[in-house]
Amino acid sequence: MADSANVATKVIEEVEREEVTETSEEPLENVEYEVEEILDHGTEKGKDLYFVKWKGYPPEDNTWEPKSNLNNCTKLLKRYHKRLREKKSNGADITKKRHLSNENLKESKKKKMKVTRSLSDPSLTDEERRSLHKKLLRRWENELNNKCSDPASVKVINRVDLEGPPQNFMYINEYIPGPGILIPNDPLIGCECTNCFENSESCCPTLPGAKFAYNRYGRIRVPPGKPVFECNRRCKCGPKCPNRVVQAGRKCRVCIFKTANGCGWGVKTLDDIKRNSFVMEYVGEVISNEEAERRGKIYDSNGRTYLFDLDYDSNQDCAFVVDAGFYGNVSHFVNHSCDPNMVVYGVWI
Repeated sequence: MADSANVATKVIEEVEREEVTETSEEPLENVEYEVEEILDHGTEKGKDLYFVKWKGYPPEDNTWEPKSNLNNCTKLLKRYHKRLREKKSNGADITKKRHLSNENLKESKKKKMKVTRSLSDPSLTDEERRSLHKKLLRRWENELNNKCSDPASVKVINRVDLEGPPQNFMYINEYIPGPGILIPNDPLIGCECTNCFENSESCCPTLPGAKFAYNRYGRIRVPPGKPVFECNRRCKCGPKCPNRVVQAGRKCRVCIFKTANGCGWGVKTLDDIKRNSFVMEYVGEVISNEEAERRGKIYDSNGRTYLFDLDYDSNQDCAFVVDAGFYGNVSHFVNHSCDPNMVVYGVWI
């Protein structure tokens, strides 16, 4: 995860140099796509070409790419050629390099155009631009749902303008450590309960002096500001324990939508949510308070507010901060409100 954190740091530095702007006009050809698999290879005019399956994209978007475009795919290239050697050793009739017909290459270029064309392309008609915008949002929606580990789905809607998916955002399901940060994941205590709700007076939340936080339906019953300790992997209870709410994930369907009042992207629910129910977890990169101070100045100058203090005791300085600016989940898009309908709890698992 340290490598991932370095990517976020680079993005911050680019923002600081004013080289990165969040805009719908950024050409898609500036975006790096991740190769999922190399499926085939051949030659055209003496040049090696590889048939690439792009991660998160359907087969119809596969493209032929020169080897020079696959600088970071050494392992995938080795794996592909190893498969070829194994097939050949098993007696399969395999030509070393298959010549691509002009028809195939022409079709490949057409497919590549679908991937790299920009909403700002002046050659697009209004109808083509709307169609491309719709495809980009659907593709992003599929990508979010493929990555998301929550039980409930995510929908994406923009009926306000033609802004496409944000370029500088990567969906994650769990906190990742920033530079110099170690996230402990080994619980100190666990319970021996067979029914944690009936044994709530002796369950593991009571060991650090807290109360059992949920009712039998998994709804919060302690006031904001009180700590919530859920059962963990040291506990004897199973996954259906009523004290395993946050770790069970988001269960309400939500929609990331473009707001009509100029507040950018927002989040709305697609299901009725009962009062005191868990909605979502605020996930991002865990950084030090010093790093948060540095990034905060950059974010303030760009109108970005993604830093969330991991504080519990207001009388002590906060040592750690969650930055959901580059890495995050659906909560990245939740807007601030002067009349909020959600409250924040600190939860230990």
